[in-house]
Amino acid sequence: MKRLVSFVLCMALVLSLASVVSAGGPPPKTTSCGNGDGSANNPIKICKPQDFDVMRTWSMSHFVLGNSVVVPPEWTPITGFGGTFDGKYHWIIGLQAPLIQDNYGTVRTLC
Repeated sequence: MKRLVSFVLCMALVLSLASVVSAGGPPPKTTSCGNGDGSANNPIKICKPQDFDVMRTWSMSHFVLGNSVVVPPEWTPITGFGGTFDGKYHWIIGLQAPLIQDNYGTVRTLC
């Protein structure tokens, strides 16, 4: 019985991975400044405070800051981030709390 369950779970994983590969990779994520699929070659661009919600949802992806952003005073930190975030030497203004809590990824070139 355990072998059957293991086999079924393994096949489900293989089929789910096959659908991503056959579709040409992960679907694009849309923000206020365009689309990106979260890969290193096509990162998701952050341009407005609400775009950080995509960063919360797809926390293992690649992100870039498209311009300086002003966040509201009631900012809630992003938790469990494991992707990459390149600030491209832009500013995040108005943070009263950390941008990311529990960072396991890479954050670079923020001013």
